[in-house]
Amino acid sequence: MKLPMQGAVEEGALGIYRTLRKRGQLEASKQALREGLQQLPENLRLTAALSDVLINEQNWRDALPLLDTILEQRPDSVAHLNNRALARSELGEPGALEDAQKAQQLDPSNPQVNDTLGLILVKSGDAFGGLGFLREASVRSSKDPSIKLHLAMALSALGRDREALSELYQALETDQLFSERSLAEDLQKALQK
Repeated sequence: MKLPMQGAVEEGALGIYRTLRKRGQLEASKQALREGLQQLPENLRLTAALSDVLINEQNWRDALPLLDTILEQRPDSVAHLNNRALARSELGEPGALEDAQKAQQLDPSNPQVNDTLGLILVKSGDAFGGLGFLREASVRSSKDPSIKLHLAMALSALGRDREALSELYQALETDQLFSERSLAEDLQKALQK
């Protein structure tokens, strides 16, 4: 049970975080979450908010212990299983595939979950196994340029370069910002040679 003071600290920290984030003060917004967690170290809402920020920044190392904390309390949280799978994969740590598979079993139609599982399989050398999950993700989220890139990576690994180039073209024609744009451009250049 949350005591009134704890609720006020939680809401205050989250409110300050949101306000500073909207103003573009990203470091200060993270600091608001960290300060809230200093007062309420076991607060899952604050922990989840900070882990989401760190995942978006691709700060896998700092996000991972927060995700572990959340999953100790909520072992079936699909979003956090998916994020931990991604962080573990990026850090080369064990358990990434198992987390991704569990998330996919819990929510088989989630495009982000299918994308993560497919990408992990591709990176581990199972491009054929990853392709089905990436196609499913692409069908459910056809405008997501990162999913298009990951699908292109699987197709390229399978020697299907024309199909990969088609997916890359779609990924790169978007106005959406995505952190993997330079990777998509590099793969496109490599396949056009």
